[in-house]
Amino acid sequence: PNGWENMSNNNKKIVVHLVAIKIAKYVIFNAANWHEILTWYGHSKVPFFSEYPSSFSWEDSFSNMMGIYLAEKVIQEKESDFNYNMTIAIRTEMESFRMLSRVEAISITNTLKGLWYSGWAPGLIKMKVRNFDIGQYDGYINPVKIKNIPECSEKIYPGYMVPTLEEANEHGFLFQVEIEPKEFAAKKILKVLHKKNGLEKLKIRPEIDLPILLNDMKKDALNKGYIYYE
Repeated sequence: PNGWENMSNNNKKIVVHLVAIKIAKYVIFNAANWHEILTWYGHSKVPFFSEYPSSFSWEDSFSNMMGIYLAEKVIQEKESDFNYNMTIAIRTEMESFRMLSRVEAISITNTLKGLWYSGWAPGLIKMKVRNFDIGQYDGYINPVKIKNIPECSEKIYPGYMVPTLEEANEHGFLFQVEIEPKEFAAKKILKVLHKKNGLEKLKIRPEIDLPILLNDMKKDALNKGYIYYE
């Protein structure tokens, strides 16, 4: 960065700490999105156990982003007990959404059976509603709200701003993030992006390639009769 040589060691540490948080946010955010994409195209850590039902389920993107947002907030507070402070931060954030009890949440989710999902066994459940919102259009991720449910507030939430490389680069450090696919399912993904063979050495550029993959997934979702949010 400009003026780095003239900066005091203490200021350098401060800047490096801030940049590390920003790049960590970006990497974690895209790692989470990449996992959801992989499972959509058939990746599973356990043989014969499908993770497809959980790919971009209705709470995924928002809960992932909430975790990233709260982690940054707690780290910047510089308190010694991270776990304790994160517990408090999660509780405070959830209360701001009018958090329901476990019993209430299960009861409301059961009302969606047959509409948003069917079945119940892990790996066999069919998710009929997906949430593809990764901030592609407005830079924010918002929660999916259930309509016509009194317990679900009509309050409009501002959502969480998605991490960008501009955040990480704003202090003069330049980063480029690429994903090098090694999973078996990645072959399907790379064919969507490049429509040709010889794909072994190609890499994923999140800001360019993820929107293309999401569009392919949305078409697939519609063909299967799913509803999706974005």
